[in-house]
Amino acid sequence: MTGPGGIGDGGLYANCTGGAHLVVDLAIFGDSYLNQGGTPASVYETTGSWDPEGALNWLMVSFMAYIGYVLGGWFLNEPGWVRKTGLLLGSGAAMGLTGLVLCGFRINGGFIPINKNLWSLSFVLVVSGLACAVLAATFLLVDKFGIWGGTPLKQNGMNAIALYIGVRLFLFYRLCIMWMDMVA
Repeated sequence: MTGPGGIGDGGLYANCTGGAHLVVDLAIFGDSYLNQGGTPASVYETTGSWDPEGALNWLMVSFMAYIGYVLGGWFLNEPGWVRKTGLLLGSGAAMGLTGLVLCGFRINGGFIPINKNLWSLSFVLVVSGLACAVLAATFLLVDKFGIWGGTPLKQNGMNAIALYIGVRLFLFYRLCIMWMDMVA
């Protein structure tokens, strides 16, 4: 489980923010490597350490990538636009509903709360379901009906590395300018 710790669940698991993630990260990295406080602290009043990008997160990241791989293969092999759209909407609804059931239809509740920092199973399923719905809508608008040409998303996708480097350069130079203003 990826429970919140702190005052979550009536304080039963006060020093267990992240659940199994915390146990594995402590065993591999030790307490000094982990973040102190973090985003759960403001909601659940946690005091312990945890890591939002720990060793177990690769499981959920891999699972989400696998979902995309499988659905992408099915999507490409389906013959008609109705079946393609139905596949995306049906699987998206199934994943989204399963994720919502796991979290008890509440962000911070249920058996497995939606937790973006720890990539909980409910988070992965809900986000994958939303991604399927967005992909279905984009497919219909751009490819099937030609209502929208995909701009500016198409250009961003074709120049993703340039955008990434540009943002990094912008942030670097902005920091340099701020530093020069502080020194002067």
